[in-house]
Amino acid sequence: MNLRVHSMLIRFGLKDIQDLLARSWGAAMFGRHPDARAVTVIVNVFDLPSMEGYRAGERPAWKEQYRAVLERRVASRSASLPQVLP
Repeated sequence: MNLRVHSMLIRFGLKDIQDLLARSWGAAMFGRHPDARAVTVIVNVFDLPSMEGYRAGERPAWKEQYRAVLERRVASRSASLPQVLP
């Protein structure tokens, strides 16, 4: 696994930065796909039961931990800088 990706996934466990990371990942995808209008960020975790739970019939399973739908912002003229004339 890529160390940078692994580091981000570990930090994703911190609830206060999940939205920031998701927006960052979404921005990266918008950069790669300039025609995209929306990006869905989904984070799944592989939930392993304890040995006791396994003996009781629980099984490992993927569970959705986070989901966000991010829409591309339309650039407005007011957001652009005025032209500088010499």
